Amino acid sequence: MGASKNLKALKDEPARDFAKRLGRPLGPVVAAAVAMIEKHIPHATQSVKWGWPCWAGNGNVVSVIVHRKHVNLEFWRGAHLENPDKALQGTGKDLRHIKLHKAADARRPEVIAVLKAACKADAG
Repeated sequence: MGASKNLKALKDEPARDFAKRLGRPLGPVVAAAVAMIEKHIPHATQSVKWGWPCWAGNGNVVSVIVHRKHVNLEFWRGAHLENPDKALQGTGKDLRHIKLHKAADARRPEVIAVLKAACKADAG
């Protein structure tokens, strides 16, 4: 089940402000995800699309989606990324996600590997 409407990002709200507004327990998870996205996909710009923070370069790359008990990193072309550690979940034509339950999850090596792969795929 997705987050209630009041947990969505406001129009043009910076993702870091969104994380602060969320507070605990999921705000720190969003903040950690944002930090990793900004570090590993530096060319992408953040905006709010469909009520969630989204980063795009040559196309949509990744979004941060808040659920009741976790945060998803949604990779728009995730089905086409290398996934040797099986970090990406989902069965859609393009979209894949990684569930984050705590801030430290955003810093796991397999998450960073997918972020780097998404950056490379968008730049290439």
